[in-house]
Amino acid sequence: AAAVAPITDLQIEYSLVSRGIEEKILPVARELGIGVTAYGVLSRGLISGHFTRDRALAPGDFRGMSPRFQGENLHRNLDLVDRLRAVA
Repeated sequence: AAAVAPITDLQIEYSLVSRGIEEKILPVARELGIGVTAYGVLSRGLISGHFTRDRALAPGDFRGMSPRFQGENLHRNLDLVDRLRAVA
């Protein structure tokens, strides 16, 4: 896309939990001089300290479709949040 039109900024999810951009996207953005604006920096509330194992999501909440907020994944992720809290 950068070869067709100038790109000045890429808005993308990036947090301690969502680091998938580090291997390929960030190096290319740096090489091309493209800024990165991160959203979801608290992993959609997961690492905010307000998310609990028994928290019910409202109907239609996007997080209900995200694997990181489902079943055993949520429990493992909250275990990681607990360890992060201890360090913080």
